[in-house]
Amino acid sequence: MAALWAAHRCTSQVRSGIDAIVGFPFKSTHHLLQNLGDGVRLFDSAASLESAIWNAEDNFRVIWTEVPSNPLLTTADLIKLRTIADKHKITLIIDDTIGSFCNIDILGVADILITSLTKSFSGYADVMGGSLVLNPASPRYQELKSTINDIHANDYWSGDAEMLEKNSRDYLSRSSILNTNAERLVSYLKRYAEDERSTVAKLYYPTINADRKQYDRVLRPRSEGFTPGYGCLFTIEFESLAATRAFYDNLSVYNGPHLGAHLTLAMAYVKGLYSQQLDWVAQYGLKETHIRISVGLEDFETLRDRFDVAVAAADIEKDKNP
Repeated sequence: MAALWAAHRCTSQVRSGIDAIVGFPFKSTHHLLQNLGDGVRLFDSAASLESAIWNAEDNFRVIWTEVPSNPLLTTADLIKLRTIADKHKITLIIDDTIGSFCNIDILGVADILITSLTKSFSGYADVMGGSLVLNPASPRYQELKSTINDIHANDYWSGDAEMLEKNSRDYLSRSSILNTNAERLVSYLKRYAEDERSTVAKLYYPTINADRKQYDRVLRPRSEGFTPGYGCLFTIEFESLAATRAFYDNLSVYNGPHLGAHLTLAMAYVKGLYSQQLDWVAQYGLKETHIRISVGLEDFETLRDRFDVAVAAADIEKDKNP
């Protein structure tokens, strides 16, 4: 949020107008921009944003998007967003926190890249930090750089910096496990979603989402010692609230809103964050029956067995109410 706030302050001094968000974003991102900016509009795709611009519906100053989004793990058409930004001289800001920059290379597309270093980069949930990077090849680099220089103050405590650096030393090895565990777990659970007898309705993850090719466009090439992947986060959807509750109550992992940690975490994301706005978020595909999972470093077999138990508990609810 500190990085996002800095990006907002910087761009507010460069151009006026409202913010366009493509893809449903992390709740705090939307709230910060809504409360502190001149207005926010949400778009489900780059095409719908382009249509709004051509119809002169609003004066947009910034385009924001996440790669992938939280919690549905969708990825917008970044090439089209870059084209829109260039044509209309709008700053494109991309948050790569969920994908994590060891997996995806966004800087060549974005004017500003922001990342939560609290998540996978740190990995141990004991220190907070964020980063903002300007693309030196951006046509807006000089004015953005000048503005950042004017507003920046180094307020980061040295103790936090030391802990963040220490934690990041095994960033790549941890990320490899996170990527592998998440992708294997999604592939394993997908068999439940394909079984009409199971109460698992759907899974959301870049490898199985319809827009996978958009993510793959920015996937880093494989290098010696590290194979980039699709991140640690996925969402599982159930057919009913009763099944969702049974799954959540019987899944033997920690519950919490963090992601990218060494331990697997589950969160009733939509119910927990939008309990008073369920009808509103439903139009963007978010449902009470969603459970967001941040996969950790545990053995895959251990995680598989725990999820089997939880899904079995959810399926019992379906048997009670066929």
